[in-house]
Amino acid sequence: MSPKGFFTDTTVCIGCKACEVACKQWNQLPDDGLFFTGMSLDNTVDVGAST
Repeated sequence: MSPKGFFTDTTVCIGCKACEVACKQWNQLPDDGLFFTGMSLDNTVDVGAST
């Protein structure tokens, strides 16, 4: 089977990581054991206009 990939339009990305979850489910891969903390550069729950 030939390798496959997909294109993601990052201009509409909100950092929810649903694409990562879907990819792992589709390819029957285990989760990475990490939890959403809101402290990453692409999921900044604690960062806003007043911080």
